[in-house]
Amino acid sequence: MATSSHDMIIEILCCLSVKDLLRFKCVSKLWCSWMEDPYFIKLHLSYSLKTNTNHSLILRYRKFQFLSVNYDSPKTTRRLKQPFDENIYFDVKAMGGYLCLTATHRELNDVVDVWIMKEYGVKESWVKLMSSTQPDLLPGSPFEVPLAFSKNGNKVLFHNKYSRGNRDSLVWYDLGSKRVEKVGIKGVPVVYDVYLYVESLFPVNKKPHRVPRLEQDMGLQILQERRIERVRIRSGHTCFDELVEKKLVVMEGCSNYGSMSRLNMIKVRAMLYVKDLLRFKCVSKFWCSWIDDPYFIKLHLSYSLKTNTNRSLIVRHCKYQFLSVNYDSPKITRRLKQPLGEQKKSIQILGSCNGLLAVEDENGRMLLWNPSTRKYQVLPSTEIEFSSPPIRYSRSTYCGFGYDPVSDDYKLVRIVQLLGANDEYFHSEAKVYSLRSNFWRRIKGFCFYFISYRQLGFLANNVLHWMVFKTPESSSRNLVGFDLRSEEFSLVELPDFCIDENIYLNVKAMGGHLCLTATYWELGDIVADVWIMKEYGVKESWVKLMSSTYPDLIPGSPSEVPLAFSKNGDKVLFHLKFNRDKRDSLVWYDLGSKRIEKVGIRGVPIVYDVDLYVESLVPLNQKPPRANLNGNEMAETLASAGMSRPCLFKAW
Repeated sequence: MATSSHDMIIEILCCLSVKDLLRFKCVSKLWCSWMEDPYFIKLHLSYSLKTNTNHSLILRYRKFQFLSVNYDSPKTTRRLKQPFDENIYFDVKAMGGYLCLTATHRELNDVVDVWIMKEYGVKESWVKLMSSTQPDLLPGSPFEVPLAFSKNGNKVLFHNKYSRGNRDSLVWYDLGSKRVEKVGIKGVPVVYDVYLYVESLFPVNKKPHRVPRLEQDMGLQILQERRIERVRIRSGHTCFDELVEKKLVVMEGCSNYGSMSRLNMIKVRAMLYVKDLLRFKCVSKFWCSWIDDPYFIKLHLSYSLKTNTNRSLIVRHCKYQFLSVNYDSPKITRRLKQPLGEQKKSIQILGSCNGLLAVEDENGRMLLWNPSTRKYQVLPSTEIEFSSPPIRYSRSTYCGFGYDPVSDDYKLVRIVQLLGANDEYFHSEAKVYSLRSNFWRRIKGFCFYFISYRQLGFLANNVLHWMVFKTPESSSRNLVGFDLRSEEFSLVELPDFCIDENIYLNVKAMGGHLCLTATYWELGDIVADVWIMKEYGVKESWVKLMSSTYPDLIPGSPSEVPLAFSKNGDKVLFHLKFNRDKRDSLVWYDLGSKRIEKVGIRGVPIVYDVDLYVESLVPLNQKPPRANLNGNEMAETLASAGMSRPCLFKAW
């Protein structure tokens, strides 16, 4: 593993093409010295040879004109200036590191044999790689030159000279199926020669010298003559090659190396998985302070929410067992250890927001838990204050959990209601817990009656919502919201059809929007409509997302719960409760084709509950600090690159 930011920068640079590296030499004198450093040149070449990257073809035609063709993207060509005026003819006699012999037997109807020497210098190691009659490989080609093996070694690239169309061509020959696949290259002349080369930074007119001492940056250790191990950041999904390939690291246009390297470090780390970042905390105290910095934590979370990455499903079964399921790769599951280490304690999830889960155990203790970092915090207990309750009464508790962006605080709302046996007594108490202050306080203004027992609030637009009646005697359903910023209750208007008491309503949040599922009978069929509120608080913005008749979605499923949109928004993930085979299941519903795709998850029980959360670094067990010196440094670095402070508008 790399031990400093220098290591990471060098590892990233090793993944880039020679063309990009030559452009980066103009960034600063330090960068120029890095690019011309013989140790880095060897490191870059070693990586290119090891990963089969930066390979190109040289096409020679008219004996003095050369074209460079990218080996992996052969449609891209570039004219090369030759270094001398003499007319040179090259003959390629090596392939894949072996001596290669092509024998054309004219007396045997132009049979072409290709031999390779498996062990260099041993005559008996010559083996026949393939044998082909001229028309078999490419009809009308009098001369065939093998150039190279494919990446996995199952194909051979041939240069066919003077084929039937009176022009040269390149083809892949499959050694297994013996089939031919033409390679189309734009801008290639009729007749040409082809050579293989690997792009590198090796200097031509400089005397090799010892590795110089690399300059120090940001107070990190100086790299001297030592081998730098290649960093491979893998958690099943991510590696630096992919980050560079997707062009997530922005290096161009920065004139100052110090600010540029800091910007790149911030951006690269913000794209990594929490699992990888936690591993990197042991690299050095400096790395640990960066990853623990509250500003970086917000930046990482903001990137995850913006790009819909780091998303997971948390599956609960047997009331005390939890599984974490990767949202984009649901076949990957991971068992989670309960907070407090009490594996046989029943735990209920009260809400999820920005990677934190609010949970309650069977003893009534409430906790905030980050499954990604395995940290938790036990909330202080709070007494219930009621005036003269009757001897016989029923008690119900309702909770909701969310984030207040104004005060940068996570809040848990708990509402307790008492109801007398004959509705002669009704009383409610609402309290809100603040993670920043670690204190419960009472809030006023809640004068509603909950429809169902132990209903959980759902978060949309930084507002917690519950379905309620205005009075215990009322039959008109209403949606009440608690604004975490102003800490006030208000009603949210539902569509007009919700007045019908024969329609079963289930309101949740999905993709940052309010989501309403209406189930009803129509002409003997059970119909399920899914509505979303496009513009929060505007009644007219309720639009029907989909409508499905009972047998169409999944036969035998009495309850269909929409959970989330797919990454590009064209599918909806459903949790189907108790379908025909008497087990729960997850399915993708395609909004365009209206087709169903089952999600197979290994190790999932027959019946389970599902919640969504985003993996994050949000800390617990401490008072959330404001941005410290590192955070201000990050802010200045991002501001210099035109990036603003991260904002958390959406919560999972």
